Amino acid sequence: WLDIPIPLAGGTKLAVDAYRAVRHARVAALGATVGLMVAEVGVRFLVQYLAAERRALEEADALAAELGRLARTHRRVRVVAHSLGCRQVIAAVAALSPTDRPSEIHLCAPALVESDVADRLDGLARRQTFVYYCADDLVLALAFGAVAWDRALGIAAPAREYRGLVAVDVREHFGFRVHGEYKNRFAQFAGRPSAEASPVPGPSSPAGSIGQAGSSRQSRK
Repeated sequence: WLDIPIPLAGGTKLAVDAYRAVRHARVAALGATVGLMVAEVGVRFLVQYLAAERRALEEADALAAELGRLARTHRRVRVVAHSLGCRQVIAAVAALSPTDRPSEIHLCAPALVESDVADRLDGLARRQTFVYYCADDLVLALAFGAVAWDRALGIAAPAREYRGLVAVDVREHFGFRVHGEYKNRFAQFAGRPSAEASPVPGPSSPAGSIGQAGSSRQSRK
């Protein structure tokens, strides 16, 4: 039996209560800080989202003209787009004839809803289109989800298959930071058109020349 003097017992309880109060205050402060950070990211993303919507319409023609010029003067043209920029690239390329489109299109963490561009993804690039997605992308999961009220194409593989499109799960290449890190990690998982992939035919071209029908899903190691 341990006999603890009343003053000591009272002092110990007071110390424990004080520690708990400080710990709870720190947790609350941390939660408030994280909440403010998420809110700030969400507001910034909303502004960028609305601006990207406007630019996709205003600048699509100019971008399409430049991409068409490059495709006619170079044997291989590769376009890499990230986040909100993917919408503008898709809008521009969709306005081009199949022969004037880039050889490859790489869409990194596309901040757009699949159903909004489904009619354009089929045969988007002349050879292949790559979509890189990561389920741990908090910017798309939280900020984009709050703005669009739907799932971004950049956090999950497409719901259906598209001609000439390859979906690549790049989750293993990221840690906690994802969305802004694509520029530093892209070289680790950048896809290359498969040797058997023939140029994607246009609507009026013979369907028999398709080298790789539908889309495939990969986990890039």
